[in-house]
Amino acid sequence: MAAAGRFAYKPAAMIIALIRACTELFTPPLRRVVALSLALAVASFTGLWLALALLLHQSALFGWWPLDWLVDLLGALAVLGLGITGFAVSRSLPLSETFLVLVGASMMAVFATVNSLVQLITTNEMRGRVMSVYNFAFRGGMPMGNLLTGWLVPVFTAPVVVCFNGLLLVVMAMYFFFVQRRLAAL
Repeated sequence: MAAAGRFAYKPAAMIIALIRACTELFTPPLRRVVALSLALAVASFTGLWLALALLLHQSALFGWWPLDWLVDLLGALAVLGLGITGFAVSRSLPLSETFLVLVGASMMAVFATVNSLVQLITTNEMRGRVMSVYNFAFRGGMPMGNLLTGWLVPVFTAPVVVCFNGLLLVVMAMYFFFVQRRLAAL
């Protein structure tokens, strides 16, 4: 999942592609791009607190239960993909801002949940090593995805590339939820 996720979702490239899609779709004055960027930023902050509250709520009620976290993670990943896809096909500024709120909140929920889950399923002796490899793969995969996205945007236009990335996230979430049941055994 880690290797597939690095190529399916690249945060820096996705944000740049989203802003470029805004400039192609809305012939924007600077105010529109700023409004869309602020919607994404506010939603990211909200999503972080939402993920934290969800994780703390589940821990308080049920103890540590990785299957619930997995369902939340894959659900947030699917919502992230649907939000990105919806943004790519949207031609209305208020609707695009709504999709960016979904994208920002689910993006932070995915990052917070994956980071917490990786740390919790690792033994204390190996946690530092596992997190360093995880972060190395995460940070090392982004530039490759950024290059690929940057190469594809002039060829297919930004909305098409952003839509494909969103659909790829939805397919990946559904694959791990329905087909790859081995992940649920964690």
